[in-house]
Order: sequence, then C-alpha cells, then structure tokens
Amino acid sequence: MNYDLSTTRNYLVFTHESSNTNTMCLALVTQRSGSDTLGIWSWYTTSMKEIDLFNILKICFMPDLEKSESQYSRFDCFSSKWKLDIELKCRRTHYDELLIEKDKYDALLKRAEENGTRPFYINSTPQGIYAFALDEFNDLQWEMKGGLPKTTDFYDNRRIVKEVAFLPIYAAIKLNEDADTES
Repeated sequence: MNYDLSTTRNYLVFTHESSNTNTMCLALVTQRSGSDTLGIWSWYTTSMKEIDLFNILKICFMPDLEKSESQYSRFDCFSSKWKLDIELKCRRTHYDELLIEKDKYDALLKRAEENGTRPFYINSTPQGIYAFALDEFNDLQWEMKGGLPKTTDFYDNRRIVKEVAFLPIYAAIKLNEDADTES
C-alpha cells in the first residue's frame, strides 16, 4: 500500500493505491479555519473498500477514529471525541435507499445505549458518502429478503435470507455535499 499525504495551499490530497487490487481513492479536502475538521470537496474511487472509507473519515472528519477490536465485531469503528459507534458499508452501485441488516442495527443501538454513544451507519456509493444517525429511525419497515450474501468481502459467499430495512438517501447526511462525484 502507498499513502501519499501532501499539502498544497489550503488543500490536502489523499490517495491510496493497493498493489493487490484495482483500488484507487482520491479525496481533495480543505481545512476549515480554526478547526481540526476537514471537508471533502471531491473524491473518486473504483471499488472502494471499507478501509478506504475508514481512512477518508479519519483524515477528513474524525482524526480520533479507531477500528473495532475485531473484524467480526458488530460495528466497524468508533470516535470517542464525537461519541459515535459506526458501521461502514461500501456499495459498488448507487441506490436511492440503502439496505441495513436488522441484527447490525440492533447491535449498534444496543452498544450505543451501553456506552452513551450515537449509532451511525455510513455508506459510500459512486455518488457520495452518506451518514445515517440510526437513533433517529424509529419506524423502519423490516422485511425478510433472500439471496443476500452471508458475508461481504470474506470467503463465505453463500446466499441466505436476512431481515432488512431500507434507509432513504434523502434522510442521510451527505458528507461530501459540495463534491462533484461523477465517476
């Protein structure tokens, strides 16, 4: 892996290229005056992985972001400063509604209640990065959906039935609101 962090005037350019995949991420960001918060102006990716999304969030929004203890945890990362427990998901296709599994939703809400944090579900799609504050969704319509992968990006590619709901994009916080996300 090759990480390149370079500062040019008010811009920070982040690139990630992996020799074992066809992955490249580019985020052009600027620092807000008097703040440690960065904002994404534009980004481009092919086959973004959760580690890429994690790195963009850590560099651009939450420098204190930490990964979960295990890759099998019911959440992917957390921010102590912002008191967030976060599940990450990278989609290769953009949808107007993004799927969340009931067991992940329940586990995030339970962990947040136990730790006094807020549960967030952050998705990347080819059209942007979308953050959902899960504690604001009280009336999700759960349904059983078949043909879903047992796991994502692991070796077990069996298809199973899962209980899921769909989160509408319009209810999300778009983290790169001003970005030109055409790919």
